[in-house]
Amino acid sequence: DTLVDELGIEPGPELKELEAAILRQDESLLLGETVPAAMQFRRLVTVLFVDVVESMALADALDAEALGVVLRRYFETVAAAITRHGGTVEKYAGDAVMAAFGVPIAHEDDALRAARAALDVRVGIAALNEQLRQQHGVALEIRIGLEAGEVLATPTAAQQRLVTGEAVGIAAKLEQTAGADEIVVGAVAGRLIDHAATLDPLGEIAIKGKREPVHAYRLRELSPVAPAFEHRHDTRLVGRKRELAALRKTLKRSADDHAVRIAVVVGSPGVGKSRLAGELTRRAKGVAVLRGRCLSYGDGITYWPLREALERAPEGEERDAVLAALDAEAPPTAPEIAWLFRAFCEARSRERPLVLVFDDLHWAEQTFLELVEHLVDRGEGSIAVVCLAREELLEDRPAFLEERTNVDRIHLDPLSHDETDALLETLGGTILESDQRTRIVDTAEGNPLFLEQLLALALEGGLGERPLPETIQALLAARLDRLGPGERAVLERGAVVGKEFAAADVVALLEPEAVPTADAHLETLAGRGFVRPRGDGAFVFRHVLVQEAVYRSAPKRLRAELHERYADRLDDAHPDLPDLDEFAGYHLEQAYRLRTELGESDRRTERLAEDGGRRLGEAGVLALKRGDMPATVSLLERAISVLPASDTLRCELACELGIGLRAVGEFEAASKALEEAMRDSRKSGDRRVELRARIESEYVLLPRTHGATGDALLEAAADGIPAFEATRDDRSLGRAWLLVGFVQGARRGQHKAREEAAERALVHYKNSGWPTSTCLGEIAKALYYGPTPVPEAITRCERLLKVEVADRAGRANLEVFLGGLMAQRGDYDQARTLVGSAQATYMDLGQWSAAAMDCGAILGEVELRAGEALAAVRILSGLCVELEHAQAFSHLASRAGDLAEALLVLGRVHEAERWVRTAEAHSAHDDVDAQLIWMPARAKVLVHRRALGEAKDLAHAAVRLSNATDALNSRAKVHAALGEVLRVAEQPDGATAAFAEALRLYELKGNVTAAAETATLLDHLALV
Repeated sequence: DTLVDELGIEPGPELKELEAAILRQDESLLLGETVPAAMQFRRLVTVLFVDVVESMALADALDAEALGVVLRRYFETVAAAITRHGGTVEKYAGDAVMAAFGVPIAHEDDALRAARAALDVRVGIAALNEQLRQQHGVALEIRIGLEAGEVLATPTAAQQRLVTGEAVGIAAKLEQTAGADEIVVGAVAGRLIDHAATLDPLGEIAIKGKREPVHAYRLRELSPVAPAFEHRHDTRLVGRKRELAALRKTLKRSADDHAVRIAVVVGSPGVGKSRLAGELTRRAKGVAVLRGRCLSYGDGITYWPLREALERAPEGEERDAVLAALDAEAPPTAPEIAWLFRAFCEARSRERPLVLVFDDLHWAEQTFLELVEHLVDRGEGSIAVVCLAREELLEDRPAFLEERTNVDRIHLDPLSHDETDALLETLGGTILESDQRTRIVDTAEGNPLFLEQLLALALEGGLGERPLPETIQALLAARLDRLGPGERAVLERGAVVGKEFAAADVVALLEPEAVPTADAHLETLAGRGFVRPRGDGAFVFRHVLVQEAVYRSAPKRLRAELHERYADRLDDAHPDLPDLDEFAGYHLEQAYRLRTELGESDRRTERLAEDGGRRLGEAGVLALKRGDMPATVSLLERAISVLPASDTLRCELACELGIGLRAVGEFEAASKALEEAMRDSRKSGDRRVELRARIESEYVLLPRTHGATGDALLEAAADGIPAFEATRDDRSLGRAWLLVGFVQGARRGQHKAREEAAERALVHYKNSGWPTSTCLGEIAKALYYGPTPVPEAITRCERLLKVEVADRAGRANLEVFLGGLMAQRGDYDQARTLVGSAQATYMDLGQWSAAAMDCGAILGEVELRAGEALAAVRILSGLCVELEHAQAFSHLASRAGDLAEALLVLGRVHEAERWVRTAEAHSAHDDVDAQLIWMPARAKVLVHRRALGEAKDLAHAAVRLSNATDALNSRAKVHAALGEVLRVAEQPDGATAAFAEALRLYELKGNVTAAAETATLLDHLALV
């Protein structure tokens, strides 16, 4: 406004952008050349503006020398009042003075100090005016604005102090709206001082740059209050009888019923969730207790709670199996890990009832939540799971544990006023003055953590007068500023490490001269309630909010340096740490981002981006290998965001990100990531990665593009494979051959080509260290649907089970199709057993899609071959409904055709016709598999409708289409359908030839049951 109004500068877009940046505290814009790079941290500050009303009139009444004297005395009076109450004068601009309360030292009563300073300024100016009237015949009229809020501030050692942010702009505007000798207070400051102030509401005031107007008040007066202090005492559980009884009931029902039960305890931060769970486990007798905590940082550290729980568990085969899976270079899939952990829990529960406590579940990865659901849904034995979370869990993940009958939900409300007062008494608050005690209880609002921290301030002599910070973060900041520099340094380094930290790690991050006193400082910090010892030289912040307050108040440059040093420390001192890349990558990422926010773009910053992106990328690829798709997406997106655009690894990781995004249903995001990878790799001349991205992009587009064929994908693979071979890129070769096989078999009916492609992919998957279960599944599908004779196919599957299977998913992928092959030779019981085993495994692993689509399709075929058409209809009807609901239309096209065939066997022509239409509507142009199912079914429907000419044309068309495939069973079914149409059309010769060809194809495949049925039809036809 000064630039526009007084200097006549046009309010162009650059000026508006700068103003908006200041109002929203946009560090990325503020930390440029015009603002010192030392501006590094945020804190709650109260800002005071004082200005003289109509100073030009004053200048007209006085000569230059007298005006100078008056203004000097005015400034001295204002500055004296500000400094007397602990504020700092930030700048002079014309006749205006800006002051800040809360820098360099924060106090819990900064807003009240500012208000007192404002009143003292007014009193001081009134006294000055008496002198001015006597000496010069003039008087000063001032106006004052006051507001509190989070601002950007310089560190205390900076030569120039600068405070900027929304509160600064609002305080300046409030000052401009004030009348003569009036103090106008903003909404935030008003809330902080209203208990001690007389405030007159002024309504809402529009502030330029803010969408909503600001509530304002006129400050009239303040009332004093006396402080008190004493040492705090340890707490006991107060209240919570109902919640504790509910938890104990959960534990009892689990033990009595030998069943898994879960209690989800939800409440706000600090309300006592962990304390309640601790009381439960302390009182429980004859149970085993394991605890794990989800981390608030390092996205993708999915299984850290498991590691924490397993560390406290006795050694055993099941425990070792879980740890081995987590530590494997090529880990199993997420469902496999969930199954292994379930097996561990079940084994422990056979010895004694098991209680699992998972804390901070609101920070859990989706994959870990699925692991918990798997345990709840599939686990057996006396297992009680206690999940502790903030309300964000249910807000962000409303479907978590939905509609389960074995789930108890417990909402931990704040303590009542009487309970809070009783808790305060047990903590040692009896020596407080009654008004101060009431104020603490009221401000804590039933939150035990808030209560304890407020009491700690009071007992340390830091509570001051009646006003208290608006948030717990501000309260903790006030405590932190009372620490000595050594204690603060120790705490800052612990906050960078995490909520839990080892004393040795803190020592390694300290300056050498500070190391000797580190243990003493940690002991002091534990005694004052900032941290607590956990044993083995480890400490934990008493609450994550304490860690957040410490971390946020540290200068950015210091945080950047500590993150970088700790990443090096992890590599040197903890080389065997599980998830090392995720931890180190997180710290390197934070170091890079902090330096970027400080405007640094040197080689060191670039190296941080490169190293952090590489580590996050490696962690993301590992997550992809184990099938943890949410972690895959998170880690790879972060890796790509920090890697320089010129880094070739960036495009490589984008290809893997495309796979992860497609797997979680984010098709548009997958396409965008892959398109960017193609564009960037093309610019850099990296033909290999460009081709890899193109192949993955075509795979993403194929099922979502109307009328699309597999030609584009095959062309991309044909271009890419030679390039991958030339560079010995096994990962890309494996993907290319796997997708080639998919198009050849699933879309075009060329299953021998599918088998050969999957065999090639298997070799490359092994060479590149990727799990092979998908390749084994593709081989099994080719053996089942393709030309390999049944006996040979069975032998091959059995050999693969013995030699190649490395995990349960790979076993299930083979068992389901082996079961289908068994049915073709007449072993229906064995077929049902194998398919059922595969289905159970898929369900255990959470692979609902495979359990429904693969097992459902094969089991429907088994029942139809076994003469159980009604069972087949029941299975296929449920499957088709699921596929419709999931909008899995390409799969629906095939399975709807199967359902129509089964319905026709039962004579339910009308229903069959409806499903034929569904199949035809969703059958892609080159989806030969689907067409060879619904076309003969539709021809049979036409026969029932007596549209014989149309039926014959369609049946002949299906035969011609099938002749281009090597799907022997499908070709035989098509010829058999043609024979049936021609038999009804009274063309016995043609019918006989068609049935004979069907018989020949079934015998060539080794499909004993279908061949026998067809031979019977031929015999009957010969007797006609």
